[in-house]
Amino acid sequence: MMKIPATWRRAAWILLPLTLIAICLLAMAPRPVAPPALASDDGTASGRIASEGVSLLGHVVSEVGTDAWCIHQDPDGIYWLGCTESGLYRIDGEQITNYTEADGLAGNNVRGIIGDGAGGLLITTGKGLSRFDGQRFSLIEPVDYGDDWSSLAPGPEQIWLILDPGMNDPCMFDGETLYRLQLPPAPGLEAYRRRFPNPGYDPSGIYTIHPDRSGKVWFGTVSLGACRWDGREFSWLYEDALVNTPGGGNFGLRSIFEDRDGAFWICNTRQRFAISADTRQEDGFHHLVYDKLPGLPDAATDNAEHFTYFASVAEDPDGTLWLACGTDGVLQYESGNVHSYAIDKGVFAMSIQRDSAGRTWVGTGEHGLYWLDGETLRAFSADSLRSQR
Repeated sequence: MMKIPATWRRAAWILLPLTLIAICLLAMAPRPVAPPALASDDGTASGRIASEGVSLLGHVVSEVGTDAWCIHQDPDGIYWLGCTESGLYRIDGEQITNYTEADGLAGNNVRGIIGDGAGGLLITTGKGLSRFDGQRFSLIEPVDYGDDWSSLAPGPEQIWLILDPGMNDPCMFDGETLYRLQLPPAPGLEAYRRRFPNPGYDPSGIYTIHPDRSGKVWFGTVSLGACRWDGREFSWLYEDALVNTPGGGNFGLRSIFEDRDGAFWICNTRQRFAISADTRQEDGFHHLVYDKLPGLPDAATDNAEHFTYFASVAEDPDGTLWLACGTDGVLQYESGNVHSYAIDKGVFAMSIQRDSAGRTWVGTGEHGLYWLDGETLRAFSADSLRSQR
């Protein structure tokens, strides 16, 4: 029998324990496995998306949030739904995917969705602006530009945004940088401050932004009227009836829209405005020169049938206008005729959109998203899209 050298026997006593330790460590080491299915908020099985052009973020759900506020249809026909508490939803056929702060979205309170001009999305939330490139969210911090706009010029590549409607300054995204700009003081600002020294809100806050057909940019303020920027100067338009309702409430200048005839609809349906190319100067301010034109038929007085304030306007390719008119629901104005669509009692029609298929969508804030089904405005659900296919 071969005798094992003493040095070998000593090495075996050392190597054997080390070998056993290595085997134990290998047994405990994690092995690559298929990712487990995620559970959705309602307890149903869901999983991360891994199809073409779709982010691995988010989780699949069976229903959208009841707090739906705004809707956007991208060039591929996919719907994106913004909710005031439950984040962003992607609706592609039968599949619904929910994105929240856990996925990198700036905030779960989504107030606006718009294309970024490069195939992605810009999503405004109560906590800032997110950009989504189809794979990930990135937070875009605004750069303060101040009130000197001399180096800027209006252009089609600019995307205008309001991060917090009525509360702050306008923002402009140029494809790379988000600029926070400051409007110059309005002609009536000092008088307003003397009358209301502590209003509890910013009378210069921006409610709406509208680039017109000639490239000029319009801003609607909470209490100080409309401002137009043409790349050189700021010009103002103020009428009390546009800001304050006959009953004494402050509606604010929430909507400005130029129709196909070049007339401007501003806040209420009583009149339109024909804006002159000229301006007049008074007390160091530029003021717009304009004529008033009739608005909707039978809307000439406070008690007229079609007189109402609107918070949003959408236009069809044929020039048909759709107006979100608060508790008065939706008005359709086509070829000189007005058609009214009532909304549920207590529900306020705040925003209106038309998609590529000619469907009408209405954002109401606290009561979620509505859609027009024939003659009836109905609360949105996932079946709302399926029923229209």
